Amino acid sequence: MSVRNSAIGALLSAVGAVLLLAGCTNGTAGGDQSSPSSVVPTVNATAAAPATTLEATGKAAPETTPPSPIPSDTGSARWNPCSLPDSAISAAGLSTASKQQLDAQSCRWRSAGQTSELTVVSNTDTAAELKQSGKYVQFSDATLGGRAALQYRAAQDNHKTGCYLTTFTSSGAIVFVVKTLKVQTDDFDSCADVRQFGAALAGYLP
Repeated sequence: MSVRNSAIGALLSAVGAVLLLAGCTNGTAGGDQSSPSSVVPTVNATAAAPATTLEATGKAAPETTPPSPIPSDTGSARWNPCSLPDSAISAAGLSTASKQQLDAQSCRWRSAGQTSELTVVSNTDTAAELKQSGKYVQFSDATLGGRAALQYRAAQDNHKTGCYLTTFTSSGAIVFVVKTLKVQTDDFDSCADVRQFGAALAGYLP
């Protein structure tokens, strides 16, 4: 009887040892696991980046087109007096070689005899503006190749060396200005000269 009891006791001891070993093994494996509070989440940088237009829609973003420049001048271009043909200039008694383009709307020639110069100007002056400016005097009605015109002089021209003849069109004014090149003599009539030049060139005006 004592021998049987001794055998049972030995078996129970062996089973307990096995269970104890298994418990220790599980405890060790569990001890390696970090606690929830110590876990640091891993951030996926690619997923966190904002989606581009191409990624979000599958289409490339449209290119930005710069605004068109605003036109600086929408008005129609005025007539250029330098467009008067050389044949007409010569026939009027002017030297084609003396031609000077002062700007886009002004041109000047000297007479063939070098006694006077003619300047032709295209501008937007009106008869009322000329008379009210105080710059001109001795206004009188005239004609320019069958067109109504206005003749006048500069207010400061005490020696009457120059004369103006202006005709008005739907696109603005065309001004003929003669200045004598003669010095120390009264043997000239600048207004007669400007009328003569104007009559010779009137057929070429717009």
